[in-house]
Amino acid sequence: MILVVILTLGSTIIGTRIGQVQGSDTVFNSAINLSIDPAFDSDYPIVAASGTGVYVTWLNSTFGSNTDVLFRASNDSGTTFGPVINLSKNLPAGNNVNQQVAASGNYVYVVWQESITPNDEIWVRTSSNNGQSFGGAVNLSNDAQSSGFPQVAISGSFVYVAWASQSTTGSTSDVLFSASADNGQTFSVSKLNLSNDLKATSPEMAASANNVYVAWQDNSTGAYDIFLKTSTNNGSGFGTTQNLSINSLASAARSLGQQIASAGNNVYVVWTRVTPTTTPDSTMLAVSMNSGTSFTTATQVTTASTTLHPQVAATGNNVYILWEDDSRAGTAVATLAASYNNGASFSTPFSLSSGVGFSQFPQLAVSGTNVYVTWWDSSSTNRDVFFRSSSDNAATFGGTVNVSTNLGRSSGPVIAASGSKVYVVWQDDTQSSQVDDILFRANVGKINYVLNALQSGWNSTSPPGTTSPCTNQGCNPGLVRFKGKSFIIEIIWQDLAQQNIAIYTNGTSPGSVSPSDTCSLTNSVGCLARSQRVNSTSTIGVLIFTPTMPGRDFTGIGRYEYYSQYSPTNMHGQIQVYKTPDLAPQPNGDGVVNILDMATVGLAFGSIPGGAHWIIAADMDNNGKIDILDVAFAAIYFGKSV
Repeated sequence: MILVVILTLGSTIIGTRIGQVQGSDTVFNSAINLSIDPAFDSDYPIVAASGTGVYVTWLNSTFGSNTDVLFRASNDSGTTFGPVINLSKNLPAGNNVNQQVAASGNYVYVVWQESITPNDEIWVRTSSNNGQSFGGAVNLSNDAQSSGFPQVAISGSFVYVAWASQSTTGSTSDVLFSASADNGQTFSVSKLNLSNDLKATSPEMAASANNVYVAWQDNSTGAYDIFLKTSTNNGSGFGTTQNLSINSLASAARSLGQQIASAGNNVYVVWTRVTPTTTPDSTMLAVSMNSGTSFTTATQVTTASTTLHPQVAATGNNVYILWEDDSRAGTAVATLAASYNNGASFSTPFSLSSGVGFSQFPQLAVSGTNVYVTWWDSSSTNRDVFFRSSSDNAATFGGTVNVSTNLGRSSGPVIAASGSKVYVVWQDDTQSSQVDDILFRANVGKINYVLNALQSGWNSTSPPGTTSPCTNQGCNPGLVRFKGKSFIIEIIWQDLAQQNIAIYTNGTSPGSVSPSDTCSLTNSVGCLARSQRVNSTSTIGVLIFTPTMPGRDFTGIGRYEYYSQYSPTNMHGQIQVYKTPDLAPQPNGDGVVNILDMATVGLAFGSIPGGAHWIIAADMDNNGKIDILDVAFAAIYFGKSV
């Protein structure tokens, strides 16, 4: 038995500590202004990462009325950046838009659409030295059509570019594809027409090993479907077209906003299915486990809410789908579901953002067991960019981090991850309400914390109805495990009285406890969860009780009362869930509360959720602010192992 003393809301509790749950919060460096242009707008950033390389591109109107594609590179994980490079400067005068960037090893590829009269072209530039310099621009489309919406994907030395090629009148459109086998030096596959039906647009791509997958929106059936083609030979040729959505004309449904991810031989395609009826718009998923040879029938990931802007990422057997939930009037919530069996089933969707604001266009990045999500909230005058992270495959998430933390309007965040690093880039008008800048932040570590549960106070007197005086083992339940998001209470019974165990909110008195209470985890006051009744006629009865608290986002910190609902006066104890203050930014924590941990609490002192210095791990008593009680708690543990 381990005895610990903890400070909670000014009182001292002594009890038995059981189990622990680890969590972490991401810590970012100070924001870096990448554009540094006080006169002209910089908008629509895109970011890619490979190894220690970070590559950011954006649009800027500095050079006259036309927009250009600008670029900066970092080769030290976002600590410093090289000079701004104008990738489109020497091209014919036109508006350059819809840029994309991809990176692998030392190579960086940027593609974009240049709008010039009478048609638009698709350009690509390649860097072989981590973005320090670029080769000349190559016109991949180079025809009389109007080309747009380029996408780029890479696998080894192979580079793939797809785009929509539209007639100058806009009446017809196809998806074209080019491929390079030599890191973008030449494109041996040129303008291969994948759709060839004059009704295709908005391609998306993924690549893995020798396989390339291209999905697009297609109206050749008149039903606005999602089509896909697969190449198993590095883009030299493609198989037959597959209709993934198969909308019926009678339903008048439309499929749009498709995204695609691949991991090994598995391919995942998500999209939004929009219907003109009262049926909510839903996020759909189709899965292939044989390198795109065939796909499952599309299934609804969301069934009871209106969803938009789905994102998908995959690694190993894990699949993560993120979307914007617009089901409640006046709000939008960034929501995520995870699958750990190749998309066969998904976890209950988890709301990452507040249900009060309007969280738009959430973005997703995955690296190993780390899952990162960012979004921007437009509900306030000063729009902000927010972030949450998980280090355990989305089983739990740390607290919400306000990444922008300034007085300007921030929007359009994008995200990339490589190894243990994550990067968030967005546009922001803090410097001037008339001019946007491109801001960047990188994580510099994690604040680790541990949740523990503490059992105390159970009365050992004999409850009414017992056949003989109870021993501690006979009448007292033991909290034997606390793991993940659950308490597990093992009750060993040695009397014939009818009993059960129920967990109540802090401060519930015995007089307020009854077997007829309605128990729900959604209750703000009263009974949260209860066990089945025990009325053992044998020598010993054993019951395992698992209420699901605290939450998967570590919001269950605090004190709980637990009672026998049949004998609340005699059988009453408490459970305290608390954080250990080993908080200093380190990869794994050192298990000792030291001066770095005290400094971390000091840095966050006075902050509240959403504030510039808010750190959820430093809020020891979970009262929504970092105050003197949190400092005192950390001081109690100073110099001790936790």
